[in-house]
Amino acid sequence: MNQNYADPSQAIDLSCFDEEYSRVGGGDEAPGAEIPDGEYSTIIEEVRLKESSHSSNPMLVWTLRIQGSNCNRQILHKNRVIMDRTLAWLKEDLQKCGISLTRLSSLPERLEEMRGLPIPVLKQTKDGRTNVYFRWKSGGPRKPAADDDLPF
Repeated sequence: MNQNYADPSQAIDLSCFDEEYSRVGGGDEAPGAEIPDGEYSTIIEEVRLKESSHSSNPMLVWTLRIQGSNCNRQILHKNRVIMDRTLAWLKEDLQKCGISLTRLSSLPERLEEMRGLPIPVLKQTKDGRTNVYFRWKSGGPRKPAADDDLPF
């Protein structure tokens, strides 16, 4: 087959691929298929600050790539709108990503540090709303046991 594919005016004949195309399998899930609720290992692909389209509040958006499951390579998004009442959750999210800040205004310079970070997540859907929660990695902060304050 000797066709010039760079010339859009020339018809491209793909019929020679028809038989093989009908035999090859596609992915198990269609692109954009719903990712089931559950725990996933992910890698942070991108973190960006933007303005919420609903409230015009600042918002932190994480793009997470699922690793090593039946949803391997699919994307999850985690959004955290930044308001007075969400600051404690934001601070915890950042700590789970290894980011410790004394001033929130320094966050924009630290976003790139999260890129490539492996982070476990929990995806849950309740009342038609999907939430993605960061999980503590092993060795992360834990709640003290009842006898942790004993002196012996």
